[in-house]
Amino acid sequence: MSECGVGCCGCAARASRGPSRGLWNNTTTELTLAPRRPGARTAWPSDGTPARGAAYRLPDAPSPRTGLTAAAAVTHPYVQGNRIRDDGHPRTQTHALWIAPEATWTAGRVSANDFSGNASAATRFDSAPSGGRWRDNDG
Repeated sequence: MSECGVGCCGCAARASRGPSRGLWNNTTTELTLAPRRPGARTAWPSDGTPARGAAYRLPDAPSPRTGLTAAAAVTHPYVQGNRIRDDGHPRTQTHALWIAPEATWTAGRVSANDFSGNASAATRFDSAPSGGRWRDNDG
């Protein structure tokens, strides 16, 4: 099986160990599904593996799509010297840092980070940070 344990993604296990039993060959237009995962009777709910050629849909990306999300209490974080940016085309990361409504961000330091190039803004504060030092962040 692949490193992820599912056997359908063709992850780095193939590159590091070469082809082996249980690895599937996926292409940019075709996804080969594993009939089961290790330790389980099936990888699929009740109906078994979908038929070859069956349509599937990946869920939409969550919104906002951020590089770093605080969604719980954070006390004295030290975020320094990171590159949390999106330099791709089109931009897919909405914000470098998001403090969600249910989060608290107390004290700490956020400095010398590269928050540039995000689709919407460098930061999003649905809950305002309290105290701390925020300086020298690009973006």
